[in-house]
Amino acid sequence: MKKIVVIAPKFFGIHDSIVNAFEAKGYQTYFYDERMNSTKLNKIILRKFPGLVQKKIKRYYDQILEEIKVIEPDGLFVIKCENIPVDFIKSVKTELPETTRIHYMFDPVDNCKNILNKMEHFDYKLTFDKKDSIRYGWEFRPLFFPESLSKIVKDKNYLNLACFVGTLHTDRSMVIENITNELAEKSSGSILIYYYIPLKSMFFLGKYVKKIYRNLKFKDVTTKPMSQNETNYQLVNSKHIIDVHHVKQTGLTLRTIESIGARSKLITTNPSIRDYDFYNENNILIVDRDNPIIPLEWLQLEYQDISSEIYDYYSISGFVNTFINLL
Repeated sequence: MKKIVVIAPKFFGIHDSIVNAFEAKGYQTYFYDERMNSTKLNKIILRKFPGLVQKKIKRYYDQILEEIKVIEPDGLFVIKCENIPVDFIKSVKTELPETTRIHYMFDPVDNCKNILNKMEHFDYKLTFDKKDSIRYGWEFRPLFFPESLSKIVKDKNYLNLACFVGTLHTDRSMVIENITNELAEKSSGSILIYYYIPLKSMFFLGKYVKKIYRNLKFKDVTTKPMSQNETNYQLVNSKHIIDVHHVKQTGLTLRTIESIGARSKLITTNPSIRDYDFYNENNILIVDRDNPIIPLEWLQLEYQDISSEIYDYYSISGFVNTFINLL
């Protein structure tokens, strides 16, 4: 049996989906958290003040190295090596020369530039962002939807006219308010909005210092992320999924790809979606962040199925196949 080591951040169940998919393909899979500790506070320290924990990070990755030297994996699959010491990657390259090293980015490089000095030590580099793939010469590979999403039976009566489930940041709440106001003018259907923010202090900073959470009250947000099962249920049972991308991002969000798996229509602020093979004006409406226009005629349209080939490519199985083909 082939063996693969996966090092990735724990992020809303993405890591579990990837590990399960590799195992379903017959790979003995070993997972390590890219962060030595995934508490909310530690994530902030690692992002803002990494120098405070460098010695602990080194010890953490020294231990991982010793363990994977015993495993002798066929592949090392790393997602976003933001916190991984460059010496760790060098050591894997030196001490496990038969192990294929693959790196994947699901964030724009501009959000984590300290990864660039590590890329030369990977055999393959891939990214979800077309702009970064051109800029750095990496292979382009969009994100995926989890297998569990496609197993939920869709009720055509729809629980929600539209839903948004995601992290609160930048101008996202203001844009969503614009979109929901437009939806309310065109239809009387239910709209689910679920804002997640890691720490209460981040909300108050955004509201009173940065003044970007315009009309939100703390009761409108939660520090507990919606479970993956509940998120899947809401996405499948919403006629429309709302997607508001980060202003500095051109790559498609995970929620965008999940709309494929959910077979739900998509309202998005990201114009880059026009360049993708699943783009269909019947299913996808691109709106302006400041002045979204949502035609009533479009809201009344039903979702049109896409080809099985495209659907399979964006599934977690298709995603994992991309990397298996490199081993």
